[in-house]
Amino acid sequence: MPNTRSQQATLIATNLPDNTSQDITPQDLRDVLNDGTTAAAFVDDTNTFTGNNVFDLQVQVQDGYIDCSPGNIELNDTGGLLPANSGSIAIGLGLSAPTSGDNCVIIGNQANQTSGDGNVLIGNTAGSSNTGDDIVAVGTNAGTNNSSDQSVAVGYWSLESNSADESIGIGPYAGQGNSGANLIAIGELAGQNNVSQDCIFIGKQAGQDNAGSSSRVIAIGENAGFQNDGEFNVFIGAEAGNTATTTQSVGVGYSSGSSNSGNNVTFIGASSGNANTGNAVVGVGISTANNNTGDDVVAIGKNALGQNTSDKCIAIGTDAGFQNTSPYAIFLGYQAGYAGGGVTQSNETGLVAIKTEYLPLFADHTAAENAITVPNGYVAGTTYLYRCQSSGSHQNYIGWVSL
Repeated sequence: MPNTRSQQATLIATNLPDNTSQDITPQDLRDVLNDGTTAAAFVDDTNTFTGNNVFDLQVQVQDGYIDCSPGNIELNDTGGLLPANSGSIAIGLGLSAPTSGDNCVIIGNQANQTSGDGNVLIGNTAGSSNTGDDIVAVGTNAGTNNSSDQSVAVGYWSLESNSADESIGIGPYAGQGNSGANLIAIGELAGQNNVSQDCIFIGKQAGQDNAGSSSRVIAIGENAGFQNDGEFNVFIGAEAGNTATTTQSVGVGYSSGSSNSGNNVTFIGASSGNANTGNAVVGVGISTANNNTGDDVVAIGKNALGQNTSDKCIAIGTDAGFQNTSPYAIFLGYQAGYAGGGVTQSNETGLVAIKTEYLPLFADHTAAENAITVPNGYVAGTTYLYRCQSSGSHQNYIGWVSL
Protein backbone atom coordinates (compact mmCIF):
# COMPACT_ATOMS: atom_id res chain seq x y z
CA MET A 1 0.00 0.00 0.00
CA PRO A 2 1.44 3.50 -0.80
CA ASN A 3 2.47 5.76 2.08
CA THR A 4 -0.06 7.91 3.84
CA ARG A 5 0.61 11.61 4.03
CA SER A 6 1.88 11.23 7.60
CA GLN A 7 4.18 8.37 6.64
CA GLN A 8 5.54 10.33 3.70
CA ALA A 9 6.25 13.39 5.89
CA THR A 10 8.07 11.21 8.39
CA LEU A 11 10.05 9.60 5.58
CA ILE A 12 11.20 13.01 4.28
CA ALA A 13 12.12 14.26 7.73
CA THR A 14 14.08 11.12 8.45
CA ASN A 15 15.99 11.05 5.20
CA LEU A 16 16.90 14.76 4.91
CA PRO A 17 20.07 15.64 6.87
CA ASP A 18 20.18 18.44 9.40
CA ASN A 19 20.43 21.77 7.60
CA THR A 20 22.41 23.70 10.20
CA SER A 21 25.38 23.60 7.87
CA GLN A 22 23.13 24.93 5.09
CA ASP A 23 24.14 22.01 2.84
CA ILE A 24 20.54 21.68 1.69
CA THR A 25 19.12 24.46 -0.40
CA PRO A 26 15.42 25.17 -0.83
CA GLN A 27 15.71 23.69 -4.33
CA ASP A 28 17.09 20.46 -2.92
CA LEU A 29 14.09 20.23 -0.65
CA ARG A 30 11.69 20.87 -3.51
CA ASP A 31 13.38 18.15 -5.57
CA VAL A 32 13.00 15.61 -2.76
CA LEU A 33 9.37 16.48 -2.31
CA ASN A 34 8.68 16.37 -6.03
CA ASP A 35 10.40 13.02 -6.36
CA GLY A 36 8.30 11.68 -3.53
CA THR A 37 5.02 12.82 -4.99
CA THR A 38 5.78 11.41 -8.44
CA ALA A 39 7.16 8.14 -7.12
CA ALA A 40 4.15 7.21 -5.03
CA ALA A 41 0.39 7.64 -5.06
CA PHE A 42 -0.62 9.47 -1.96
CA VAL A 43 -3.47 8.30 0.16
CA ASP A 44 -4.83 9.95 3.25
CA ASP A 45 -4.56 8.50 6.72
CA THR A 46 -7.56 6.20 6.04
CA ASN A 47 -5.80 4.68 3.02
CA THR A 48 -8.10 6.50 0.60
CA PHE A 49 -6.61 7.79 -2.65
CA THR A 50 -6.69 11.57 -2.95
CA GLY A 51 -6.02 13.90 -5.82
CA ASN A 52 -5.50 12.94 -9.44
CA ASN A 53 -3.05 10.08 -9.19
CA VAL A 54 -1.88 8.52 -12.48
CA PHE A 55 -0.21 5.10 -12.52
CA ASP A 56 2.27 4.59 -15.34
CA LEU A 57 2.71 0.89 -14.55
CA GLN A 58 0.43 -1.92 -13.42
CA VAL A 59 -0.56 -1.76 -9.77
CA GLN A 60 -0.57 -4.66 -7.36
CA VAL A 61 -3.37 -4.73 -4.80
CA GLN A 62 -2.80 -7.54 -2.32
CA ASP A 63 -2.58 -10.62 -4.59
CA GLY A 64 -4.11 -9.00 -7.66
CA TYR A 65 -3.00 -6.65 -10.41
CA ILE A 66 -4.65 -3.76 -12.18
CA ASP A 67 -3.23 -3.02 -15.61
CA CYS A 68 -4.69 -0.43 -17.95
CA SER A 69 -1.92 -0.33 -20.50
CA PRO A 70 -2.84 1.36 -23.80
CA GLY A 71 -5.77 -0.41 -25.45
CA ASN A 72 -6.44 -2.94 -22.67
CA ILE A 73 -8.07 -3.31 -19.27
CA GLU A 74 -6.92 -6.15 -16.99
CA LEU A 75 -7.75 -7.23 -13.46
CA ASN A 76 -6.15 -10.55 -12.57
CA ASP A 77 -3.64 -12.32 -10.37
CA THR A 78 -0.76 -12.50 -12.84
CA GLY A 79 -0.33 -9.01 -14.27
CA GLY A 80 -0.44 -7.82 -17.86
CA LEU A 81 -1.29 -10.65 -20.25
CA LEU A 82 -3.05 -9.25 -23.29
CA PRO A 83 -1.27 -8.35 -26.52
CA ALA A 84 -0.50 -4.63 -26.63
CA ASN A 85 -3.29 -2.40 -27.92
CA SER A 86 -5.63 -5.36 -28.46
CA GLY A 87 -8.70 -3.44 -27.31
CA SER A 88 -9.55 -6.25 -24.90
CA ILE A 89 -10.70 -6.74 -21.31
CA ALA A 90 -9.45 -9.60 -19.12
CA ILE A 91 -10.80 -10.18 -15.59
CA GLY A 92 -10.24 -13.34 -13.59
CA LEU A 93 -7.89 -15.67 -11.76
CA GLY A 94 -5.46 -18.08 -13.35
CA LEU A 95 -5.50 -16.33 -16.71
CA SER A 96 -2.69 -17.02 -19.17
CA ALA A 97 -1.47 -14.93 -22.05
CA PRO A 98 -3.15 -15.65 -25.42
CA THR A 99 -0.92 -15.89 -28.47
CA SER A 100 -3.12 -13.34 -30.22
CA GLY A 101 -6.60 -11.83 -30.18
CA ASP A 102 -8.15 -8.39 -30.48
CA ASN A 103 -11.37 -6.86 -29.20
CA CYS A 104 -12.14 -9.62 -26.71
CA VAL A 105 -13.95 -9.64 -23.36
CA ILE A 106 -12.67 -12.36 -21.04
CA ILE A 107 -14.25 -12.71 -17.59
CA GLY A 108 -13.78 -15.81 -15.46
CA ASN A 109 -11.30 -18.03 -13.74
CA GLN A 110 -8.95 -19.67 -16.24
CA ALA A 111 -10.97 -18.39 -19.18
CA ASN A 112 -7.87 -18.81 -21.28
CA GLN A 113 -8.39 -18.62 -25.00
CA THR A 114 -5.41 -19.50 -27.18
CA SER A 115 -6.29 -17.00 -29.89
CA GLY A 116 -9.25 -15.39 -31.60
CA ASP A 117 -10.70 -11.97 -32.32
CA GLY A 118 -13.99 -10.44 -31.21
CA ASN A 119 -14.77 -13.05 -28.58
CA VAL A 120 -16.87 -12.77 -25.41
CA LEU A 121 -15.96 -15.42 -22.85
CA ILE A 122 -17.72 -15.35 -19.47
CA GLY A 123 -17.52 -18.11 -16.89
CA ASN A 124 -15.13 -20.48 -15.19
CA THR A 125 -12.77 -21.78 -17.94
CA ALA A 126 -15.19 -20.45 -20.57
CA GLY A 127 -13.54 -20.50 -23.99
CA SER A 128 -10.43 -22.18 -22.65
CA SER A 129 -8.10 -23.12 -25.54
CA ASN A 130 -10.48 -21.46 -28.00
CA THR A 131 -9.01 -20.60 -31.41
CA GLY A 132 -12.14 -19.32 -33.15
CA ASP A 133 -13.24 -15.77 -33.93
CA ASP A 134 -16.46 -13.95 -32.99
CA ILE A 135 -17.41 -16.45 -30.30
CA VAL A 136 -19.82 -15.95 -27.41
CA ALA A 137 -19.31 -18.47 -24.60
CA VAL A 138 -21.19 -18.03 -21.33
CA GLY A 139 -21.07 -20.69 -18.61
CA THR A 140 -18.60 -23.01 -16.95
CA ASN A 141 -16.48 -24.68 -19.63
CA ALA A 142 -18.73 -23.26 -22.34
CA GLY A 143 -16.93 -23.20 -25.69
CA THR A 144 -13.75 -24.81 -24.40
CA ASN A 145 -11.52 -26.25 -27.13
CA ASN A 146 -13.73 -24.56 -29.70
CA SER A 147 -12.19 -24.12 -33.14
CA SER A 148 -15.19 -22.67 -34.98
CA ASP A 149 -16.08 -19.10 -35.91
CA GLN A 150 -19.25 -17.15 -35.18
CA SER A 151 -20.73 -19.61 -32.70
CA VAL A 152 -22.72 -19.12 -29.48
CA ALA A 153 -22.42 -21.36 -26.43
CA VAL A 154 -24.57 -20.74 -23.35
CA GLY A 155 -24.57 -23.31 -20.58
CA TYR A 156 -22.34 -25.76 -18.75
CA TRP A 157 -19.96 -27.44 -21.26
CA SER A 158 -22.08 -26.21 -24.18
CA LEU A 159 -20.32 -26.45 -27.58
CA GLU A 160 -17.25 -27.90 -25.93
CA SER A 161 -14.86 -29.17 -28.63
CA ASN A 162 -17.15 -27.74 -31.30
CA SER A 163 -15.47 -27.52 -34.71
CA ALA A 164 -18.35 -26.31 -36.90
CA ASP A 165 -18.93 -22.67 -37.78
CA GLU A 166 -22.09 -20.70 -37.01
CA SER A 167 -23.37 -23.11 -34.39
CA ILE A 168 -25.59 -22.38 -31.38
CA GLY A 169 -25.66 -24.48 -28.24
CA ILE A 170 -27.87 -23.44 -25.31
CA GLY A 171 -28.12 -25.71 -22.30
CA PRO A 172 -25.83 -28.08 -20.38
CA TYR A 173 -23.70 -30.06 -22.87
CA ALA A 174 -25.75 -28.72 -25.79
CA GLY A 175 -23.78 -29.20 -29.01
CA GLN A 176 -20.84 -30.71 -27.18
CA GLY A 177 -18.52 -32.38 -29.69
CA ASN A 178 -20.53 -30.99 -32.60
CA SER A 179 -18.93 -31.04 -36.07
CA GLY A 180 -21.96 -30.09 -38.19
CA ALA A 181 -22.15 -26.50 -39.40
CA ASN A 182 -25.14 -24.25 -38.69
CA LEU A 183 -26.36 -26.31 -35.75
CA ILE A 184 -29.04 -25.00 -33.40
CA ALA A 185 -29.20 -27.10 -30.24
CA ILE A 186 -31.34 -25.99 -27.29
CA GLY A 187 -31.70 -28.20 -24.25
CA GLU A 188 -29.57 -30.45 -22.09
CA LEU A 189 -27.45 -32.72 -24.32
CA ALA A 190 -29.32 -31.50 -27.40
CA GLY A 191 -27.22 -32.04 -30.52
CA GLN A 192 -24.39 -33.60 -28.57
CA ASN A 193 -21.95 -35.37 -30.93
CA ASN A 194 -23.93 -34.22 -33.97
CA VAL A 195 -21.95 -34.60 -37.21
CA SER A 196 -24.44 -33.27 -39.78
CA GLN A 197 -25.11 -29.74 -40.95
CA ASP A 198 -28.14 -27.45 -40.94
CA CYS A 199 -29.95 -29.22 -38.09
CA ILE A 200 -32.27 -27.88 -35.39
CA PHE A 201 -32.67 -29.77 -32.13
CA ILE A 202 -34.84 -28.47 -29.29
CA GLY A 203 -35.41 -30.48 -26.13
CA LYS A 204 -33.42 -32.63 -23.74
CA GLN A 205 -31.28 -35.05 -25.78
CA ALA A 206 -33.03 -34.01 -28.97
CA GLY A 207 -30.78 -35.00 -31.87
CA GLN A 208 -28.15 -36.43 -29.58
CA ASP A 209 -25.72 -38.61 -31.56
CA ASN A 210 -27.34 -37.57 -34.84
CA ALA A 211 -25.42 -39.56 -37.46
CA GLY A 212 -23.45 -38.51 -40.51
CA SER A 213 -25.35 -37.91 -43.75
CA SER A 214 -28.27 -36.75 -41.59
CA SER A 215 -28.41 -33.12 -42.62
CA ARG A 216 -31.36 -30.74 -42.46
CA VAL A 217 -33.13 -32.53 -39.64
CA ILE A 218 -35.56 -30.85 -37.23
CA ALA A 219 -36.28 -32.59 -33.94
CA ILE A 220 -38.36 -30.94 -31.21
CA GLY A 221 -39.11 -32.72 -27.94
CA GLU A 222 -37.29 -34.75 -25.33
CA ASN A 223 -35.25 -37.44 -27.08
CA ALA A 224 -36.78 -36.47 -30.42
CA GLY A 225 -34.48 -37.58 -33.23
CA PHE A 226 -32.16 -39.30 -30.76
CA GLN A 227 -29.56 -41.25 -32.79
CA ASN A 228 -31.40 -40.39 -35.99
CA ASP A 229 -29.70 -41.66 -39.14
CA GLY A 230 -31.25 -39.98 -42.16
CA GLU A 231 -31.67 -36.55 -43.71
CA PHE A 232 -34.55 -34.16 -44.42
CA ASN A 233 -36.59 -35.43 -41.45
CA VAL A 234 -38.97 -33.61 -39.11
CA PHE A 235 -39.77 -35.08 -35.69
CA ILE A 236 -42.02 -33.25 -33.22
CA GLY A 237 -42.90 -34.77 -29.87
CA ALA A 238 -41.10 -36.56 -27.07
CA GLU A 239 -39.31 -39.66 -28.41
CA ALA A 240 -40.49 -38.88 -31.95
CA GLY A 241 -38.07 -40.35 -34.48
CA ASN A 242 -36.03 -41.95 -31.72
CA THR A 243 -33.39 -44.23 -33.37
CA ALA A 244 -35.06 -43.79 -36.77
CA THR A 245 -33.08 -44.67 -39.91
CA THR A 246 -35.15 -42.87 -42.50
CA THR A 247 -35.03 -40.01 -45.00
CA GLN A 248 -37.62 -37.39 -45.96
CA SER A 249 -39.97 -38.44 -43.19
CA VAL A 250 -42.27 -36.73 -40.68
CA GLY A 251 -43.26 -37.88 -37.21
CA VAL A 252 -45.61 -35.79 -35.07
CA GLY A 253 -46.69 -37.04 -31.68
CA TYR A 254 -45.21 -38.88 -28.75
CA SER A 255 -42.88 -41.62 -30.03
CA SER A 256 -44.22 -41.26 -33.58
CA GLY A 257 -41.86 -42.79 -36.13
CA SER A 258 -39.71 -44.30 -33.40
CA SER A 259 -37.37 -46.98 -34.78
CA ASN A 260 -38.87 -46.37 -38.21
CA SER A 261 -36.70 -47.43 -41.17
CA GLY A 262 -39.06 -46.67 -44.05
CA ASN A 263 -38.47 -43.65 -46.26
CA ASN A 264 -40.89 -40.91 -47.34
CA VAL A 265 -43.33 -41.63 -44.53
CA THR A 266 -45.66 -39.39 -42.52
CA PHE A 267 -46.92 -40.36 -39.09
CA ILE A 268 -49.22 -38.20 -36.98
CA GLY A 269 -50.35 -39.48 -33.61
CA ALA A 270 -48.84 -40.94 -30.47
CA SER A 271 -46.77 -44.04 -31.20
CA SER A 272 -47.81 -44.04 -34.85
CA GLY A 273 -45.39 -45.75 -37.25
CA ASN A 274 -43.33 -47.41 -34.54
CA ALA A 275 -40.92 -49.95 -36.05
CA ASN A 276 -42.40 -49.35 -39.50
CA THR A 277 -40.27 -50.64 -42.39
CA GLY A 278 -42.54 -49.73 -45.31
CA ASN A 279 -41.91 -46.85 -47.69
CA ALA A 280 -44.36 -44.12 -48.70
CA VAL A 281 -46.63 -44.73 -45.71
CA VAL A 282 -49.16 -42.33 -44.20
CA GLY A 283 -50.41 -43.07 -40.69
CA VAL A 284 -52.81 -40.82 -38.79
CA GLY A 285 -53.98 -41.86 -35.35
CA ILE A 286 -52.70 -43.55 -32.23
CA SER A 287 -50.43 -46.49 -33.04
CA THR A 288 -51.34 -46.50 -36.72
CA ALA A 289 -49.17 -48.62 -39.03
CA ASN A 290 -47.09 -49.94 -36.16
CA ASN A 291 -44.80 -52.75 -37.32
CA ASN A 292 -46.10 -52.26 -40.85
CA THR A 293 -43.92 -53.78 -43.60
CA GLY A 294 -46.00 -52.82 -46.64
CA ASP A 295 -45.22 -49.99 -49.05
CA ASP A 296 -47.63 -47.33 -50.32
CA VAL A 297 -50.22 -47.68 -47.59
CA VAL A 298 -52.58 -45.23 -45.89
CA ALA A 299 -53.83 -45.88 -42.37
CA ILE A 300 -56.25 -43.59 -40.54
CA GLY A 301 -57.51 -44.54 -37.10
CA LYS A 302 -56.18 -46.15 -33.96
CA ASN A 303 -54.16 -49.29 -34.78
CA ALA A 304 -55.20 -49.12 -38.44
CA LEU A 305 -52.97 -51.37 -40.58
CA GLY A 306 -50.96 -52.35 -37.55
CA GLN A 307 -48.77 -55.35 -38.38
CA ASN A 308 -49.82 -55.09 -42.01
CA THR A 309 -47.57 -57.06 -44.40
CA SER A 310 -48.98 -56.05 -47.80
CA ASP A 311 -48.50 -53.18 -50.23
CA LYS A 312 -50.89 -50.54 -51.55
CA CYS A 313 -53.59 -50.76 -48.90
CA ILE A 314 -56.00 -48.25 -47.39
CA ALA A 315 -57.55 -48.62 -43.96
CA ILE A 316 -59.85 -46.12 -42.26
CA GLY A 317 -61.21 -46.82 -38.82
CA THR A 318 -60.04 -48.14 -35.46
CA ASP A 319 -58.29 -51.50 -35.96
CA ALA A 320 -59.20 -51.43 -39.67
CA GLY A 321 -56.91 -53.75 -41.63
CA PHE A 322 -55.06 -54.81 -38.51
CA GLN A 323 -52.79 -57.78 -39.32
CA ASN A 324 -53.80 -57.57 -42.98
CA THR A 325 -51.99 -59.83 -45.50
CA SER A 326 -53.88 -58.89 -48.68
CA PRO A 327 -52.35 -56.43 -51.19
CA TYR A 328 -54.42 -53.66 -52.84
CA ALA A 329 -56.98 -53.97 -50.04
CA ILE A 330 -59.40 -51.35 -48.76
CA PHE A 331 -60.82 -51.45 -45.25
CA LEU A 332 -63.53 -49.04 -44.13
CA GLY A 333 -65.00 -48.99 -40.65
CA TYR A 334 -64.30 -50.13 -37.11
CA GLN A 335 -62.27 -53.36 -37.21
CA ALA A 336 -63.03 -53.79 -40.91
CA GLY A 337 -60.90 -56.71 -42.11
CA TYR A 338 -59.36 -57.10 -38.67
CA ALA A 339 -57.76 -60.54 -38.71
CA GLY A 340 -57.59 -60.59 -34.96
CA GLY A 341 -61.34 -60.00 -34.76
CA GLY A 342 -62.32 -63.36 -36.24
CA VAL A 343 -62.02 -62.41 -39.91
CA THR A 344 -60.13 -65.01 -41.93
CA GLN A 345 -57.72 -63.40 -44.37
CA SER A 346 -57.34 -65.18 -47.71
CA ASN A 347 -54.48 -63.07 -49.09
CA GLU A 348 -56.80 -62.04 -51.90
CA THR A 349 -55.63 -59.20 -54.11
CA GLY A 350 -57.95 -56.20 -54.20
CA LEU A 351 -59.95 -57.19 -51.15
CA VAL A 352 -62.55 -54.62 -50.04
CA ALA A 353 -63.90 -54.86 -46.49
CA ILE A 354 -66.60 -52.57 -45.17
CA LYS A 355 -67.84 -52.91 -41.63
CA THR A 356 -71.61 -53.06 -42.16
CA GLU A 357 -72.66 -53.70 -38.61
CA TYR A 358 -73.72 -50.10 -38.15
CA LEU A 359 -75.45 -49.59 -41.52
CA PRO A 360 -79.26 -49.32 -41.37
CA LEU A 361 -81.00 -52.66 -41.95
CA PHE A 362 -84.02 -53.11 -44.27
CA ALA A 363 -85.98 -56.15 -45.43
CA ASP A 364 -85.44 -55.33 -49.09
CA HIS A 365 -84.64 -52.48 -51.49
CA THR A 366 -88.25 -51.27 -51.61
CA ALA A 367 -88.33 -50.89 -47.85
CA ALA A 368 -85.08 -48.92 -48.01
CA GLU A 369 -86.44 -46.57 -50.72
CA ASN A 370 -89.59 -45.94 -48.69
CA ALA A 371 -87.56 -45.09 -45.56
CA ILE A 372 -84.63 -43.14 -47.01
CA THR A 373 -86.41 -39.99 -48.18
CA VAL A 374 -85.99 -36.25 -47.86
CA PRO A 375 -89.17 -35.88 -45.75
CA ASN A 376 -87.64 -38.35 -43.30
CA GLY A 377 -84.61 -36.09 -42.84
CA TYR A 378 -82.24 -37.42 -45.48
CA VAL A 379 -80.39 -34.96 -47.72
CA ALA A 380 -81.13 -34.60 -51.42
CA GLY A 381 -78.20 -35.27 -53.76
CA THR A 382 -76.74 -37.85 -51.38
CA THR A 383 -76.25 -41.62 -51.75
CA TYR A 384 -76.93 -43.75 -48.67
CA LEU A 385 -75.75 -47.31 -48.05
CA TYR A 386 -77.89 -49.89 -46.25
CA ARG A 387 -77.94 -53.61 -45.41
CA CYS A 388 -80.60 -55.81 -46.92
CA GLN A 389 -82.10 -58.92 -45.28
CA SER A 390 -83.62 -60.39 -48.44
CA SER A 391 -83.57 -64.15 -48.58
CA GLY A 392 -81.76 -66.29 -51.08
CA SER A 393 -78.58 -65.31 -52.87
CA HIS A 394 -79.07 -61.60 -52.07
CA GLN A 395 -79.26 -62.09 -48.34
CA ASN A 396 -77.28 -59.53 -46.30
CA TYR A 397 -76.07 -57.62 -49.31
CA ILE A 398 -75.17 -53.91 -49.28
CA GLY A 399 -77.47 -51.67 -51.27
CA TRP A 400 -77.80 -47.95 -51.81
CA VAL A 401 -80.42 -45.31 -52.34
CA SER A 402 -79.58 -42.11 -54.23
CA LEU A 403 -81.71 -39.04 -53.55
